[in-house]
This record gives sequence, structure tokens and C-alpha cells, in this order.
Amino acid sequence: MDIKSEIEKVKRNGELLKDMSKELKNNKEVVIEAVKNIGIALKYASEELKNDKEVVIEAVKINGFVLNYVSEELQNNKEVVIEAVKNYGYSLQYASEELQNNKDVVIEAVKNNGYSLVYASKELKNNKDVVIEAVKQNGDSLIYASEELKNNKDVVIEAVKENGRALIYASEELKNDKDVVIEAVKEDGRALKYASKELKNDKEFVIEAIKQYCYSLVYASEELKNDKKVVIKAVKINGGALKYASEELKNDKDVVIEAVKNNDEALQYASEELKNDKEVVIEAVKKNGRTLEYASEELKNDKEVVIEAVNENSKALSYASDKLRNSRKIVIIAFKNDAKTIKLSSERLKYLSFKELTEFIDEESYYFFLEKKCYKVFNIHFNFY
Repeated sequence: MDIKSEIEKVKRNGELLKDMSKELKNNKEVVIEAVKNIGIALKYASEELKNDKEVVIEAVKINGFVLNYVSEELQNNKEVVIEAVKNYGYSLQYASEELQNNKDVVIEAVKNNGYSLVYASKELKNNKDVVIEAVKQNGDSLIYASEELKNNKDVVIEAVKENGRALIYASEELKNDKDVVIEAVKEDGRALKYASKELKNDKEFVIEAIKQYCYSLVYASEELKNDKKVVIKAVKINGGALKYASEELKNDKDVVIEAVKNNDEALQYASEELKNDKEVVIEAVKKNGRTLEYASEELKNDKEVVIEAVNENSKALSYASDKLRNSRKIVIIAFKNDAKTIKLSSERLKYLSFKELTEFIDEESYYFFLEKKCYKVFNIHFNFY
């Protein structure tokens, strides 16, 4: 047997160790090269080499998970386990109970993956240094900390700095702490959801949350959802936040105009009264003609409004009243922008004869119509003689 050639094989593909002879699976040189290529190859090694510290260290450096396949003796070896958890924090679950209670080992594990705190001993889940390292890596790992540390301001601040929504795991006391909650909403405005009722009614905090995430308005108190300053701040960032404003402010023209300026779709959340306000609707359709869909029936029949809408987006014609879908001027505007929108006009205009077409449109539009071959869109045939 040529050992050198076998070594070259596993250097290229460590998985080949699986089908090698017992002799090769017990050959230290072969196995080391196999696990250097792919750590999981250790599971094919002989029991003797699974208990060889040098071999195992090479394997866990590549894939910490293979700590699962080593002997109990090496699962209790600090040097081996530290190498494993540096590569894969969750491999702490395969370490001995003694090493799950070793501060050095657990800190290396949580530095790699904060969630590996779940496998630490009860004692170390209550160790401030360990838990801070965990939450710095993943704020949500606060869930595995002791109740005492969930009430520790330093620990919780580190957690919410990494992930604002880790506030959900903090103590009730710290959910009402301004320093903690401000850090949480700075990182993620949605963290306001987990703040105390008192802070959800604190204008300063709600505005800070809205700056980070405009839809935080949904978590504000009913009082602040009816606060014009707060709501305008939200809709200026994203008009869609109008959805969460009070009914009173959905009927406030200043608020709604700010909303539709920022997000034309916000018109759908306005009061019925303001959906019938020409100034508000024109502001919306100037940004996106298709928001004509949310206007009142009266304004869908308003020539000025519909012209603004189809000028911005020809497809807005589909939301106009039947009367205006039969309007010469409006249909010309629409199909100049997009010939296919002729299909959105009234039934009478969908199937025009040559004679009707020339009567219907002006000379300029007629030549535009021919140039763009719009007649192909709705099956009109011309005889050019």
C-alpha cells in the first residue's frame, strides 16, 4: 500500500477516509490530513485516533461540531474544547459539565455565538462578564441570562445596543428605564413595543423610536397617536404611518397632506372626508396617478384630478369614472403616455373605426398614433390609399 498516495487523496478530499481500510483509519498521518481538509472526517477515524489530542485539535479547528465524536476524556480537555468553541460556539453542548462551568471556555463559546450561553452552567449564566460577552455578540442571548442579570442595567444596555428588540427579555423595571429604552429604540424603533406603558406615552421616546422606524407609531399610546406633532413626525418619514394615527388625525388636512407628499399610498388611510378633498387627492395623484383608486367617487369624476392622475400614470384611467373614461382629452393624454391604456377607456373607445378615430383625435395625436402603431393594440386596420 502506498501511504503517500493515500495521504494525497485525503488532502484533496477528507471524506474519502470513510471508505478506506481500518489500517488507514488508524494511521495518524492519514487521518490528520483528512481532518485538515474536512473536520467531519474525524467520525471515520479509529476509536484510538478519536482519542488522540493532536488529531482532535486539528479536526475541531476546522469544524468545532466534531467535538461530538471525540472521547469523553477529550470532551473534558480544556485545550481541545476551547479550540472547538472558537470555531463553533454551540459545540459547548458536547463539552463536559466541568468545562461548561469554566469561565474561559464559556467566554470563548459566547464570543463565537452568543446563543451558546444556553449550554453554560447556571453559575455562569449569572456571571456578568460571561453574559456581557454573549449579548455583545447577540443581544437576544439575554433570554438565557439569569433573572438577576436581566435586571442588570449594564448587561441589558449591551444587549439592546446589539439588538433593540432584546428589550423583550429585560426585567419590567428596566423596560421602564429611560436610559435602557432609549438605547433600544435607537437601535430598532420597533423595540418600543416592549417598553413600559409609561414610556409608550412619553413623547420624547416615541419620537426617537419613530425616527428609527416610522411604524413605531403603532406601539405608542392612544394619546400620542392623537398628538399632531408626533404623527406629523412619523408621516414625514413615511406617509404609510398614517395607518396608525387616530381617526381624528386621519381627518386632519395638514397631517394627511404631509403623509401623501411622502407616500402617495397613504391616501387610502385618510378619512372619507379628505379622500374627497381635491387639494389632498391632487397631491397624491401627482406622485402616483394610480392612487386615484382611493379617491372619492366624486373626485374620480373630476376632470382636473383625473388629468393629473393620467399625466403621471396612464393606468390611472382605469379608476376614473365611466364618464371621464369616455373623455376625448383624457383618453388622448393616457394613450400618448402608453398606447395600451386605450383598453382601459370606455367600451365605445376600445374599438374605433378609422373614420371615428380621425374625428376623435386631433392631427398631432393622430400622427403620434400612427407613428407608434397604436392601432395594433386594439385591432384597427387602415387602408392607405
